[in-house]
Amino acid sequence: MCPTTRGALALLLAVLSLSSALPAFAVPPNSHAVSGGAGWRCNTGYRQRLGRCQKIGATPLPANAAGKGAHWYCQSGYQRVGNQCRKTGLPANSYSSGKDWSCRVGYHRVGERCEKLDTPATVTAPAVEEPCDGGYILDP
Repeated sequence: MCPTTRGALALLLAVLSLSSALPAFAVPPNSHAVSGGAGWRCNTGYRQRLGRCQKIGATPLPANAAGKGAHWYCQSGYQRVGNQCRKTGLPANSYSSGKDWSCRVGYHRVGERCEKLDTPATVTAPAVEEPCDGGYILDP
């Protein structure tokens, strides 16, 4: 072998050796590279999700949601649609009630809006919506 060929071959082997020692992929936080260059795995207490390692039991809540983990609900003015909370077209002075909506205390539903109840000065607003005897609602 010629001296120049021998030097070029040595340089090529050195570059190949160096490149095989470096991972050809990014290892995300809370993970480690798998030996043999077969990728990476999440550390104990984490699971792989969407190309990263997420702490087990720490599922992020969607925007405009409250609660913890799998037990979450949408905040007032938003409705759960799959894994998201979407803004609803709720009328003023109302709140989400399952798949429908209800008026806040001191208001009553008139069609698709909530109107303020006209209550006497001697009656507090919460008493207006509380049931009377027999399950009836006080009619102002």
